[in-house]
Amino acid sequence: MDPWSAIAGGAKILSQDVTYGQVLAAKRALTVMADHKDLLVQLCLNCANDDSLQIKQMLSEDKSVLDQMDTQGLTPLIYAICFNNKECADILLSFGANPNRADHLVGWTPIMWAVYFDYQSIVEQLLSCNADPKLKSEKTKKCALDFLKPDTPMYDYFKSHNYLNQPQIADDDTFYKKSMVSATEEEDAFQAQLKLQTASYAKLSVSDDALKSHKRGKSSTKFVSEESLDLHGSYDEQFDFNVLLPKQYKKFNDESMPMPKLTVLTWLRCSLIIS
Repeated sequence: MDPWSAIAGGAKILSQDVTYGQVLAAKRALTVMADHKDLLVQLCLNCANDDSLQIKQMLSEDKSVLDQMDTQGLTPLIYAICFNNKECADILLSFGANPNRADHLVGWTPIMWAVYFDYQSIVEQLLSCNADPKLKSEKTKKCALDFLKPDTPMYDYFKSHNYLNQPQIADDDTFYKKSMVSATEEEDAFQAQLKLQTASYAKLSVSDDALKSHKRGKSSTKFVSEESLDLHGSYDEQFDFNVLLPKQYKKFNDESMPMPKLTVLTWLRCSLIIS
């Protein structure tokens, strides 16, 4: 008997559900192929019909099709869940059925089906077998938690077990692995790189153009002593940028420096040696 007929008004409500209609169509396809004696077809049909004894006997003899999908893209475990056959689902899980294997019909994991149909006992059963309610479907990009409706027993169950308060973690944990590098290791790497750069700059020879530019820079600025200034006289209104008065100085920034800082330091050191 269809388990939905036992629910008052259930058949009428679910008959309007497209997803449930797909599951019913898949079951009808199994019924048509039942005479072929195919092991997978028989197992899926027994899971849909709640024949736990046949399921246990079949898996005891051969469980090679335990996680396989039928022509409609559903596994035996998902058939058992969709028709609310908890005992059948328990047998499948005890034989090692994958609680996180998504179907190819709509792309849902077993626990997504259980949450969607509001089967809390099966949800608890799947969670005890390490089903992941936060595992997103590759097809729909949703997880079981996306099917929860606030102010329902199912929602309260997940909330009371802290499933709604834990952040979802991406499968690729490369970012977290990179962030685990200690500050000491970063400092050591920086010091080693700095030594290499310093050694490289020390070996560089200062070009003639750089030396000439340096000499031009020295001669282009005139230094005026306090004695030579006419402090009481008048000055030309035009400011001479090539003349440095006492207590004046030239200010440089990174943009005005023609060469890297280390090169300038090496340049000045060589200039002192040459002079």
